[in-house]
This record gives sequence, C-alpha cells and structure tokens, in this order.
Amino acid sequence: VFDGAEPIRQMAALDSETFRGLCLAIGASCLNAVVLNLSQLFVTKSLGAVGAQLVGQAKAVLTVLGGVALFGDSVTTMEIVGFAQVLGGVYAYSTMETNMRLAREAKAQAAMSVLGGKAVQAEKV
Repeated sequence: VFDGAEPIRQMAALDSETFRGLCLAIGASCLNAVVLNLSQLFVTKSLGAVGAQLVGQAKAVLTVLGGVALFGDSVTTMEIVGFAQVLGGVYAYSTMETNMRLAREAKAQAAMSVLGGKAVQAEKV
C-alpha cells in the first residue's frame, strides 16, 4: 500500500518503455470508463431506471460467475440463493413489463378499431 507521493516517485523511476505502457493502460482504462458510462445512459433511456437497476444486478451475478469460471473462486450457498432471487426478480419484472406492454398495445388497437368504425359510419351518412 502506497501513501502520499510514493506512487508518483515510483512512476518517475520507471524506464520510458514501462512508463509508456503504463500511460497506455491508464488511457485504455479511461476510454473504457467513458464508453461504459455512455452505454449506461442509453440503457437507462431505453429501459428506464428500474430496468437499468435490474441489468446492473444481473451483471453482478455474471461477474461473480465469471470469477468462478476464470479463477476457480468458490460460491457459497447464500450467494447461490441471492443469485436465484436476483434472476427470479429480473424474470418477474421482465414478464410483468411485457404483459403490460401487450395490454397497452391491445388497448390502443381496440381504440383504433372503435375510432375506425365510427369513421366508416360517418362516411355512410
């Protein structure tokens, strides 16, 4: 663990090749952060705040599972129960949102049919 100006001293002591690689890695990390933040804006716009939160929770599950697959980390029973609850909540919300969207579309279609029928009757008169 480094405190104070020690990291800057260590960076100054690096040879030019290593320093260039460090700057490239920091720049790539910054670019990655910008892309991630912009994508989060589009996700929030598309899915809404609740949907974006659910995506974030599902992402956390995938991150832990990635750690298990890549690094052989262990997962406790409590974590598995938590993952199941998160994924069940995402599924329930997705199903509810889909049903609500279909109901809105059916209601709009029925309203258009009623309006279309009145327009046809008005033309006959």
